[in-house]
Amino acid sequence: MPNTATPTYTPPSEHPELPVAPTIAALTQSSTTTPVLPQPYAYGYGTTGVVVEDCVSAAIVGETNAYGCSEGGVYVGVAVLGTSLSEVHKQYLSQFSTVIIALDPDALPKTLQFAKELRGYVHDVKVLRLTDDLKYRNPTDIENLTTLGEV
Repeated sequence: MPNTATPTYTPPSEHPELPVAPTIAALTQSSTTTPVLPQPYAYGYGTTGVVVEDCVSAAIVGETNAYGCSEGGVYVGVAVLGTSLSEVHKQYLSQFSTVIIALDPDALPKTLQFAKELRGYVHDVKVLRLTDDLKYRNPTDIENLTTLGEV
């Protein structure tokens, strides 16, 4: 015989073992009421930031090392996820001494605009002209990225 009991709602406070998502207030303020800025999507660890258009490209960049292999440790892919660099992106990218702008081939004007904007935040800004989006791992583009990152 099937269970016909009506399920009852139990508030999360009665289940301390379950993680609770932070509230909007908790995400935007610390305990000292200093606003906490959201961080851009970034993937990888390394000393060179690489600005790309989407999360998949950022992950590919973050996994690429100086030899073009998927091991990481050199580049941090930072996704713009829009049409312009926000102040949050600029502040985040200012931690790198070198940033490479590697947007899609059809976005050359935007690439040059981003480079101009970042010059006030980053010591060394470079532009990588791609033949295809980095998420497709075109060998020429990956080789050019690693070569540009070494210089």
